Order: sequence, then structure tokens, then C-alpha cells
Amino acid sequence: MKKHLGIALVAAVTCLVLPVVGYADDSSGATTTAKVSLQQNPDDTAVKITSAPTITFGNLTNGAKTTGQAASNIEGALTVHNPGLTSGWKVQLAATQFTMGEDSNTSLKGAEMHFTPGTIGPSTTGVAGTTVSPINQAGVIFAAEAGHGVGDCTDTFAADNVTLDVPQQWGTVGTYTSSLTWTLVNTPA
Repeated sequence: MKKHLGIALVAAVTCLVLPVVGYADDSSGATTTAKVSLQQNPDDTAVKITSAPTITFGNLTNGAKTTGQAASNIEGALTVHNPGLTSGWKVQLAATQFTMGEDSNTSLKGAEMHFTPGTIGPSTTGVAGTTVSPINQAGVIFAAEAGHGVGDCTDTFAADNVTLDVPQQWGTVGTYTSSLTWTLVNTPA
């Protein structure tokens, strides 16, 4: 019995004194995937213009030539909502001559509005504003390339992004208005 107890004691001490060496396989590991599927909201299936600015130029002097008159007030931004379509889109702007009331014979003949790109947001990748002079000739003012322009994209114009030129002329004193038509074309820019 003493002999067995001695052997057990020597075995126990040997285990405590000698280091235990283990080896890990450095080449083991795993790569997996995680997936999610986005479904189109059935109530939100089309690219659309959700807002467009209203522009005021303030007061001009009758009989004076005006060049580069910056807008005195711009209310709102041009916003396009894209619910996830990848086709790209364009916004065209057309404007009528400035007329007084319903009388198209009383107009600011030769007046031109000029738009330069405003601040584009929230992302500028693949989305851009362009320079356009829309009176009597529609032009593309805001566009997204195919694969871009998803979500809400805005073009926010500062006063100096929208200017007015009026050649020297005498006209009837009063307020003149131009109708701005913002048209969405859901095709690649």
C-alpha cells in the first residue's frame, strides 16, 4: 500500500512540475454570410418630385438694364424621392416669359433666368445639378446616373444660384410672374 501511495505521489508531483504543452491549429476558422432582402414598399413605387422652390427677385427699376440680379428669396429646395429604383432620373425645368397677370402681351420681353447648381445632398455620388436658362427652352437642371440617386436627393439653391437678366426697356409698372414647370423623367441621366 505504501508503494502504491508513493507512486501516486510521484505521479502527482510530476504533473504539477512538468509543463503541459498543447497545440492549436492556426489554419482553422470559418467564414459565413448574413443576408437580408429588401422588399419594395407597395405604397412607394415611383420616383417623384416632392418639392420645388418658389423664387422672388424683388424690385427692379423700370427703364434700367438689369444683369445678374440675384434672387431676393428662395423658398424650398428641389427634392426628388426615389424609393429604390436604379434606372436613374432627370428633372427638366421650363419657364414662361414674365407676364403681368393673365395678359401675355404685357411681358418683360427678353428677360432670362439662369440657374446654376445649388448644394446637392445628402450624397453627391452620381447626382448633379446643371446650369440652365429655362425661359422658352426646357433644360435638365438636376439628374442622377443609373444606379444612383436613391432616397431623397435635394438641390438647394442659394440666392446667387438663380439670377435674372432684363434688357433695358420701359414696361407697365407692376408685378410680373413666370410659371416654372419642373418635370421628372425617370430615365438614366
